[in-house]
Order: sequence, then C-alpha cells, then structure tokens
Amino acid sequence: MLPSSFANEITQSDSISFRPQIVNFDEKIFLVWTEKSDTNAEIFFSTSVDGGVTFSKPINISNNSGSSAFPRLAVEGNNVYVTWYDYSPGQSDVMVAKSFDSGKTFTSSNISNNISASYNPWISADSEYVYLVWNDGGKSQEIELGGQTKIIDVLVGDSEIMFGISKDKGETFDIQNISNLGGDSINARMITDSNNIYLVWTDLHSNSEIYFSKSNNSLISFSNPINISQSDSRSHNSGIKVYKENVFVIWTEDSDSGSDIYFSKSIDKGNSFTPPHSLSGKLGTYETTRDTQMEISYPHLYIVYADQQTSEVYLSHSPNMGDTFFEPVNLSLSTGNSLYPQIITDENNVFVVWSDDSDGDKDIILRQSSDFGYTFGSKINLSNDTADSELFVLGPQIAKSDNFLDIVFENKTSSNSNLVLIHKPIESIPPTLSILDSVAQINLGQKEVHPGNETNVEIKFMDNNIEQNVSQNYSLVILDSKNEKIFQSQPLDDHDGISNHKVIFPQAGQYSLKLNHEGLNLPEDNEIIVVVVPEFGFGVIMILSMSVSMIIFTKRIRPRIFG
Repeated sequence: MLPSSFANEITQSDSISFRPQIVNFDEKIFLVWTEKSDTNAEIFFSTSVDGGVTFSKPINISNNSGSSAFPRLAVEGNNVYVTWYDYSPGQSDVMVAKSFDSGKTFTSSNISNNISASYNPWISADSEYVYLVWNDGGKSQEIELGGQTKIIDVLVGDSEIMFGISKDKGETFDIQNISNLGGDSINARMITDSNNIYLVWTDLHSNSEIYFSKSNNSLISFSNPINISQSDSRSHNSGIKVYKENVFVIWTEDSDSGSDIYFSKSIDKGNSFTPPHSLSGKLGTYETTRDTQMEISYPHLYIVYADQQTSEVYLSHSPNMGDTFFEPVNLSLSTGNSLYPQIITDENNVFVVWSDDSDGDKDIILRQSSDFGYTFGSKINLSNDTADSELFVLGPQIAKSDNFLDIVFENKTSSNSNLVLIHKPIESIPPTLSILDSVAQINLGQKEVHPGNETNVEIKFMDNNIEQNVSQNYSLVILDSKNEKIFQSQPLDDHDGISNHKVIFPQAGQYSLKLNHEGLNLPEDNEIIVVVVPEFGFGVIMILSMSVSMIIFTKRIRPRIFG
C-alpha cells in the first residue's frame, strides 16, 4: 500500500471551483483555478508553504466585470505568473498577472489588447524571461447553451499564433506572429529549455496539420514552421516534451474508423523530425489531453491517452527515448468511463491518474509503477466518496516535489464544487493487492519479464494491524490481454505468509495478476499489471528499430518491434 497521506479540501464556498492547475516549486505548492458564481467567473490563486496542510486565503486576481477562463501558471523563485483570457473588454483578451512575493500580491495587465478574440494562452518563465503564446483572431460571440447564455470564441479565417516575450519580468512584452501561414492557426503548446523555445500548434490553412517552430537564440527569432504530421487526415491536439537535444511531439489524428495517437521525434533540437507513426495501431477513438500526457525518466519515455470508444486509459512506453515502443498497456481495465489521464515520474516511479465512473459516481484513480512501468500495482481510489470527482482536459492537476506527490481535483456536490488536494509521500513499493485484512506484496524474479522464460512470482502477505507475515488461503490467477487464463495455482493455505509460483508467459504483452480467496474473485481493482517484453536483448532492439523503421515508417505504420 502507499504510505500515509492526507486529503485537504482547499476551497470551501458556495461557488463552483474548477479547472485547477498545480505547480510545486521549492517545496511550496501553488494553485490557480476558475471560480464561478451566479454572476461571473473569476481566476483565483492560493499557495501552501507546509506541504498542502494549509493554504493561504484565495486571492481573486482577475477581479473584473467579465468572465475569465482557463488560467495557466508559471513559477520561478519568488516570481509567480498567471495568464488567462478575459471577456471584460467585449472580445476575449489575454491577461497576465505577476507577483514578486510568492503570490501574496499581484498586479495584472492586458497583453493582447486588440479588437480580435485572443484566447488559449500558455505561459513559461525562467530567471530572466517570461514567455507567452496564444491564439489571436476571430471574434467572441454569445450563444445559448444548455439553457445558459455563454460567450465563445469563433474562427473567421484569420486566427494566428502569437508569441510574446518579456525581458523585464512581465512588465512589457514584445509580440510577434509565429504562424502566418494564410489560414487559421490554433491551440499552440510551448515548452522552454534554457534559451530554447519550442512551439507546436494545429494549422488549418490547407488541412488540419501539426506545425512546429523553434528559437535557439537570444534574439528570439523563430524558424520557418515545419509540417510534422504531413497527413491527409485531420491532425489536432498536439503535445510537446524536450530532453536535451531531443524534441518529442504527439497529436491526435482522425481516420474513417476513429482516431489514433501519432508520434514524431527530433534528435537535433527540432531541425528535423522522424516520419510520424501510430502509437496504438488499433481501431479506436484515441484522444490526448491538452497537457501532462508525456513524461521522461531517461531513457524511458511514457505517453498516456484515452480511447473514448471503449473509455479506457492506455500507456505507451518506450525504453529507448522513442526509438521503439511496447504494445500499449490498458491501465484502467474498468467497467465504466475512464478519461483524462495524466502522468508524472520520479526516477523509477511512474504515477498515472484519471477520472473513472465505474462505481456510479466519478472518482479519481491512481496507479503506480516502481520499476519504470514494467509492472503496475492495483488501482487506488483517491476520492472514494459519493460525490463526482473530476480531472480536466486542461492540466496539469498532478505535480511533485522532491518527496511528495500532489493531485488536485474538483469534488462536486448537488449545489457547488470544491477543490481537493491529495498529498502523498513518494516511495518505491512493489505491486500490492488487498485481501481481507492483509496486503499481498508481489515480487517478480527479474526486472524484465520475457516470453518463454520461467519467471518466479513471489507473493508475501502482510497483516495490516500487526505488520507481520500471515498465511492466507488463496490461489493465483493470471490473465492475458484478451482476459484468457494462462495460469492458475492450486489453492494455498499453509505458506507462512510467503509463497512462490513458477510462471511462463507465452508471449510479449500485458498480463493481469489476480488473487482468488476461498474460490471467490476479489473486487476488480485488486489486480496488478505485468508487461512482458521481447526475448531478444536491448542492443538488438536498437538495430532492428533503425533498419525496420526506415522501411515501415514511410507507410505510416508503427514497426511492431515488441509484438
């Protein structure tokens, strides 16, 4: 089980608090969110200096007559920057608030300040500069939606990606048009690394394609946009991650049968990219979130996404920085709707959270791996109540400090919604399953499990109350990805709390380990995941990925190295 933790209801009001973003910096927790009353929607901010036990009194940093939406947050030392878009001027405009005292006081200014609609801002900051990117163009329009009058931004053929840089800590911004391709450019994402700035966005000037541009110099001049997706299908919802010289881009690509998640990488700071290839390679309707869907723990790269057709959450794992990928792993394995996955890593630890309504109401589910994603423990319900608890398409709502993991989510009742923080120590633990009053700790004989080889599965039972090994009557059942049984042990009831099982996994792929107690299946959440990887060595994988990818990538099909 995970070590002791706590939950804290951060907001306690009659309003609706939603769309939070959390940042951990220097052992402090910074939080920004939208709060909606009967008359308006405002952007609020709060911080905690004691690990989430208490939070400062929320500050209304938008505080105007028009609705404010989609806040984003960047923290650098004592400097805190918040951006959002605001309808107070009539059209939406991009606002930036800055604080130089760790969020005790803020001043704000209108950055876009024009007659076009300006929205979807993204922000980043370092010790010298503040970077901002947003959509500009189109118009704001009132519509009737669900019995309410709402303002939305609509495209009219002149939407561009605007980039702003401040060299005086947010006092003034130099602004330039990055896209300028002759059609609508929308939904930019930005990541910064030292003096390097990387941008991706969706461009509609000929088709819906993913474009990329970068700046690697202090003059902030950008490269000509590159079409990364290069597809006849609709490509949208891109995400970006950087590690040293490597730039990773993912996006959703539609087809006649649904949609898929596509991937491309650069090993030269974005000068060139590999041809796109599919991560899932299966029929479905796969969608990314807008943020926190890619993580790196060198040399491992992880990508999470949801299949809206089956309402399941998947993880694609590359052990070699995106050269090859294992088959996608179904982490949710649920009877309900599992959506909005987010991921964060801490060395060998991989944490994935998502929203799930299998129990009737919506809950926040966590699944952890302590061995770089080769095995995952059973699902943990973080909210575990009768209210609806939700994550959002815009993130992140998961963050970490040196020793702690923090997840914030909206907890909805019939009359309002408040934000709840889950604060957990980070600890590497083997996969565990709960059974009666004890916990079964499952250890594998080796780090990587290969098909055809005999694997020792050790199961150790620990009594939660006395913290001692205890004997349990059980049998071990192992199911493959098609839910077909490949192994079942004889019932065991005299094993001094520790038992060993010799298992041969027939092929690479995903397997679920479950315990039967006295012939009855345990609840669905009591299962761990084992990812069986190929029999050949790592060096062979690298050689195959180089030779096969050149042939198969041209057909836009992912090479099945790990199948």
